[in-house]
Amino acid sequence: MVPEPAPHGPGPLSVTLVESAARLGGVEHSTLTVAGELARRGWRVQVVCPEDGPLIDRCNVAGLRTSVVGLSTLRSVSIRINGAKFPNALAWCSNLGSGWSWSRRLRSFLANNKTDVVITKGITAHVFAAAAARKAGIPVVWHLQDLVSPGVLGCYQGTLNWLAERLADHIVCDGRAIRAAFPRTIQTKCSVVLNSVELDEFSRPGDGSSFRKELGIPGDAVVIGNVARLTPWKGQDHLIRAFARLEDNEGVWLVLVGSPVFDNDRFEKKLRQLVTSHGIEDRVVFAGYRTDLPNVLSAFDVFAYTSLTKDTSPLSLLSALAVGLPVIAYSIDGTDEILGGQHCASLVPCGAVGVLAEAISQLIVSPERRQEMGRAARALAEEQFNISGHVDRIEGILRSVIRDSSERARRAERPAEDGARRA
Repeated sequence: MVPEPAPHGPGPLSVTLVESAARLGGVEHSTLTVAGELARRGWRVQVVCPEDGPLIDRCNVAGLRTSVVGLSTLRSVSIRINGAKFPNALAWCSNLGSGWSWSRRLRSFLANNKTDVVITKGITAHVFAAAAARKAGIPVVWHLQDLVSPGVLGCYQGTLNWLAERLADHIVCDGRAIRAAFPRTIQTKCSVVLNSVELDEFSRPGDGSSFRKELGIPGDAVVIGNVARLTPWKGQDHLIRAFARLEDNEGVWLVLVGSPVFDNDRFEKKLRQLVTSHGIEDRVVFAGYRTDLPNVLSAFDVFAYTSLTKDTSPLSLLSALAVGLPVIAYSIDGTDEILGGQHCASLVPCGAVGVLAEAISQLIVSPERRQEMGRAARALAEEQFNISGHVDRIEGILRSVIRDSSERARRAERPAEDGARRA
């Protein structure tokens, strides 16, 4: 159950959102959107990042207070041996040292910048920023937007469970799968709140002709589009192979929007080689990272989403719904939760490239069906994924956490007051 909004005392409440990165991925975009909406509702909002970067810039443009509390670069905590992942003990030790130094700096920052509640974003912040807030006596809300890999013998999830029990007053999960990964004792303080988008921003502002012209795509082409970070689990290689299988593909283009963001470019190079090997480089475009998502999506006829695992309420998918695009997606927990049983989408078995190609072919030849599915997509976004309703639920959680923290503090003060009276 999501807590109901709790009353608060005079003066605006304050919230500090602590991010694990300042580059702009889906998690960081949600920080920008939620922070802006809370500020419009009268909250005193500040966003803290471990480095300078695009998120800080975008927050500043939006008029949000920002701060940088520096964190040394962290190392990958896993290594691959014969294709399998194993914990990297040296990286864990190095990262713990850097993280605890950051935590001490954050504790000092929070002591000097009073706030009623801290929201942590990303695993680094869930650990070290939450610990800093705890030390400063400030309640903590984890906003979990990634399904954590269990790791070897479940050590990653086990560590997360241990930390969640001790550091988080409440956990906002942006998918049922994230909540379900916790034991029942922790699920009691979890709320599932799916991501949402600013619907007005995606009310199909144009026909995408400027984006098509920029990329050299004919105005009458059928464009299959994907927006996602270029990383293996996002499955763009599956989409390329499915596109290469299309039998009647004259006048059909595939546009991949995104960049590695947090990774190196090995996977992007693999994707480009795959395109070349299939001889389809004349109709496949790598558009890179874009900030004009409404314009980009308006140039698409079909949105294809091929994540293979762990994605929960991805913002690019929700944005495609808001624009009114028909969707083809692999069936995984996160997409099933959003699209299952909906008329706006075709869900295909995860990894079934042939079925994916057939689903794309069916939409290519049926503009009427694309339009029908697009109308259903927009209706679904309006009903379930409006940012206003999303922040209503987040705000209710924050107010309840602040109220409960205040009540605990008052109870702790009573024995001291009673002792003073008896003395």
